[in-house]
Amino acid sequence: MSTNSTQISIAPQGKNMFAAYLIWFFLGGLGIHRFYLGRMKTGASILALNIVGVFTLPLGFGIVLIAAAWIWWLADAYFTQAIVTEENAKLGIQTSNITLHTVSTGQKSEDSALDQLSKLADLKDRGVINETEFEAKKAQLMQS
Repeated sequence: MSTNSTQISIAPQGKNMFAAYLIWFFLGGLGIHRFYLGRMKTGASILALNIVGVFTLPLGFGIVLIAAAWIWWLADAYFTQAIVTEENAKLGIQTSNITLHTVSTGQKSEDSALDQLSKLADLKDRGVINETEFEAKKAQLMQS
């Protein structure tokens, strides 16, 4: 009796690390990356430091506020990864693996493929995989 195994990896989308760092690099000095990551209060704080700093530059202490915002920006080069991971954990985003097993019992291979298609359709019906993933795997099974 032989066992065939098919593994399907599912990675739901949450906050994207690349997008977070891209926003951090280009707009992070204004705190925009914090808004993307769902940290509205700290994003608004960084933005306010910059705005108030610009308006108080002639008074001399505006440079201190702007410098504080940019130091915060540099610190976020380190903290952004942890924030993305934390936000995705709050959303329940984790990569999960599902393994389908079929056991050959001496019947035709079409029966095994039918069993796999049945299990695959069940996964689609439960929302574990989407229509695109279902169709791709179905095409792969039909070619086997």
